[in-house]
Amino acid sequence: MKKKIIALTGVTLLTVAACSVATSDTSTAPDTQSSISTGLGTKDATADVKLGTPTTEYGLTNLPVKVTNNSEKASDYYIEVVVESKDGSERIDFANVLVMGLKPGQKATEEAMFGADIPANAVFTVTEVQRTAS
Repeated sequence: MKKKIIALTGVTLLTVAACSVATSDTSTAPDTQSSISTGLGTKDATADVKLGTPTTEYGLTNLPVKVTNNSEKASDYYIEVVVESKDGSERIDFANVLVMGLKPGQKATEEAMFGADIPANAVFTVTEVQRTAS
């Protein structure tokens, strides 16, 4: 019984991985010069993401993350943003943003939330953008 469960779990994981790769959006040519990870997405979608101006309230820093679907299909986005010291020597915090089911040409703005004490001169950087077909 234990061998059957392990085998079934392995098959499930392989199926999920294959489906994730198979549903990746391929409508935009990759930017081979970009240091931003595409994760499961097969094409560079960094042009779809813009960072707004951070605000701090009640000890939390919120950063608007604006997403425009520039592909030809409805897409889901996973975006990772990090906060670093101005000189890049310290990683202060990170946040993840999800946007689901964005239609071609459609725009959405979500908030990345940071709980760390962030200095005024900190730098916010997108480190990963995954765009996959919805």
